[in-house]
Amino acid sequence: MKKHAAAIILIISIALIVSGCSSQIPAINGADVTQVSIPVNSTIFDGKGNEVSKLFDKENREYVPLAGIPDYLVKAFVVTEDQRFYEHSGVDAKGIFRALYRDVTSQSLREGASTITQQVAKNAFLTQEKTIGRKLSEMAIAIELEQDYTKEQILEMYVNLIYFGEGVYGVKTAAQQYFGKDVKDVSISEAAMLAGLPKAPSAYSPRRDMTKAEERRNVVLNLMREHGVISAEQALKAEREQIKLAPGRRPANNEHRAYMDYVVKEASQLLQVDEASVRSGGYRIYTSFNSAVQRVVNESVSSHKFSDDRAGRGVEVGMAVLKPRTGSIVAVYGGRTYQARGFNRATAYFQPGSVLKPLAAYAPAIETKGWKPYDRITDAPTTFDGYTPKNYGERYFGNVTLYEALSRSLNVPAVYLLHDVGIEAGARIVQAAGIELDPKDKGLSLALGGMTRGASPLQLAQAYSAFANHGKVPNAHAIVEIQDRNGKTIYKTEAVQKQIMEPETADTISEMLQGVITEPFGTGRNAYFGKPAAGKTGTTQVPTLGTEANKDAWFVGYTSDFVTAIHVGFDQTDREHYLSNGGGREPAELFSTVMRQVYGN
Repeated sequence: MKKHAAAIILIISIALIVSGCSSQIPAINGADVTQVSIPVNSTIFDGKGNEVSKLFDKENREYVPLAGIPDYLVKAFVVTEDQRFYEHSGVDAKGIFRALYRDVTSQSLREGASTITQQVAKNAFLTQEKTIGRKLSEMAIAIELEQDYTKEQILEMYVNLIYFGEGVYGVKTAAQQYFGKDVKDVSISEAAMLAGLPKAPSAYSPRRDMTKAEERRNVVLNLMREHGVISAEQALKAEREQIKLAPGRRPANNEHRAYMDYVVKEASQLLQVDEASVRSGGYRIYTSFNSAVQRVVNESVSSHKFSDDRAGRGVEVGMAVLKPRTGSIVAVYGGRTYQARGFNRATAYFQPGSVLKPLAAYAPAIETKGWKPYDRITDAPTTFDGYTPKNYGERYFGNVTLYEALSRSLNVPAVYLLHDVGIEAGARIVQAAGIELDPKDKGLSLALGGMTRGASPLQLAQAYSAFANHGKVPNAHAIVEIQDRNGKTIYKTEAVQKQIMEPETADTISEMLQGVITEPFGTGRNAYFGKPAAGKTGTTQVPTLGTEANKDAWFVGYTSDFVTAIHVGFDQTDREHYLSNGGGREPAELFSTVMRQVYGN
């Protein structure tokens, strides 16, 4: 009885349509049909303007105007899906009555009788459920669409909205997916196959069953011939054409997906929209991405033998590479096991350890108290206001220069300097460099990287840009420009640099940090790669596991062209998973490998 009642309701609704009382039909809740928003893939470009990634949220779709589609393909959709498209006003009463008769006699809702306009209404505003209520809304919206748009505009919406199987939406994406070509280049035979897909994308997919796909194509070709879209000769030739499918597409951009995910986050913040909207907003996003540097980073990590890898869980790596003068991010490494939209270790926070010493202790000491690299300082067990720092391995070297103290990464001299200049002076430079501090962080342990939250590789790469850039910190960014789907520029980055220390201070620190790499006693000797470079190691320990167990290992190094911050460590450190070496080992080795290849190429 319910099915019969539903059929009666539908018949009454059709009578209302025919009589012009369409306002009595329920439409979607407050939908403004004058604003049809079609989700469209956004595109990311590298620093040279080359396309490197397509983004989408749930629907993989590229938009194409009707003028970019062959006329025979457009007409193939019309003769296949809605032969009376140019005659009806959104709802085809004849088709509906015919479908209703079949529905009533079969006691089902199998006959949809949807026009092209109704399909636009359904895909743009409604769900795919098969209910009388949804069908009534679909018809009401279709009638409104016909009042607000031309037939050509509705056709353009249709070919860009519909699903073609294999996870792709829109005719342009479908042409690329199945035939590996732009939609403007598809043959008549390929056009007929595409036009045959919307009826049942899974059943007629040529990737799943070519025989069925060709049978469906031939049905469409016959319709095209009957309606004068093509000649009998063209139809016969198209039937004989052997369809050549494009190679199956592997998941795109795995090699740089951490960078692309970061771009989406940055765009979301800049445009103040959610990430899903960024992916499906049809934006053209121009970045500073350098595929050559990214490739070197990826290969360097993948070829490295990590001594602390364990069965079932390996050491993880986070890395960020940027240009010190502009802050342009050229490469991001999110982790050896990075998953799309996952935990990005280049932007995650870790305890920085000794890589904070140049920022928190040495730079402010040189800047505010006039300390010089070869001034002498005592390295011996000392208590400062109740705080007693210890050197690694509890080795002390007595009377040393600042240069040697920094190269050896001695703890007591660093705390001495911060105590001398005052904690606020050290905190000021750290914060000015872009590293956030909790009020609890403002203690003498800051000289050794003691922080509540920590810092990310990307933050430290930006902070060290001050040393490579004569005291100026640029705003680290991946995005250069964003255009909307119409090509209008809606965001353009501005070169912003902040002077956080005197140029002489930054240059002095750089001279000292070169010793970390070049001196026999430097902790970063493994970072040497044959070119002038400076850098700093950092290591944090796990007190509960003893002095031989480390949690975080760092190397932040730079040349005049690139700043590279590298963090190595387990995602979860425990008695079975910890680092046996510090920042002077594998992070420094990775820096050397990356830079050697970057400059070698």
